[in-house]
Amino acid sequence: MDANKFLEMRRQMEENNQDIKDFLGDFDKWKSEVEGKSLRLKGKLAADENLPPIRNIFHKKRKKKNSSKKKAWDKFDVDKALEEIDVPESVISDSESETDEEWENERRLKLSEVEKDEGNRLFKEGKYEDAVEKYTTAIRLAPENPLLYTNRAIALYKLERYASSESDCSIALSMNARLVKGFYR
Repeated sequence: MDANKFLEMRRQMEENNQDIKDFLGDFDKWKSEVEGKSLRLKGKLAADENLPPIRNIFHKKRKKKNSSKKKAWDKFDVDKALEEIDVPESVISDSESETDEEWENERRLKLSEVEKDEGNRLFKEGKYEDAVEKYTTAIRLAPENPLLYTNRAIALYKLERYASSESDCSIALSMNARLVKGFYR
């Protein structure tokens, strides 16, 4: 190795070391400044906590009860209001039955979704027999959902019940011919 190259490399290394020393020195100086500011702010916050609370000018005064409201109630005709509310019972019973049916349908679908999610969890854990039971319960609650059949089909497939698995896939495809899971499984 040439002596000039060696000296040049040594000079560069010394310069690099000096640059690093300068950088670290500046960094330490900056760090101590930030820590000092932080301590001063913490001290200032502690001093602020000892101050009495500021009077809140935004509190509104409570309104006094208005006696005119009482007068309005005196003028209120209860019989007239009841007549306006009265509706023929046949209309009420029809709307209640629709509401009850809709509510029951929503409840049934939500329960089915819960059972399906539980089946999915069991399937991920490798508990295929338990997953099949959950999917079957979900199918009883919502037999119109083809995804439930495909989920049960894959669990049955993992249990090597191929005929039942194929049957569930066929049912799902008969409900929705575009269901990719049915073809795949």
